[in-house]
Amino acid sequence: MELRVIGCHGGETPRHRTCAFVVDDVALARRAVLEAGGQPVADIVTLTTASGSKVTWVYVTDPEGNVIELQSWAT
Repeated sequence: MELRVIGCHGGETPRHRTCAFVVDDVALARRAVLEAGGQPVADIVTLTTASGSKVTWVYVTDPEGNVIELQSWAT
């Protein structure tokens, strides 16, 4: 599975840092993170933008407890 980092936002502590990764399949990437020891944070969300594109994302923690965002875009 290929992941591409698209943004990291630092906070005051490591618990407040998040990175977003573009993935081909959010559900598949989420499953892989959870199987590697990560934890769910929220449900998968899909929205349609004003231009008609669809974005799907979910937040999970990696095995070290860092919150990460997995997202996918479709036109």
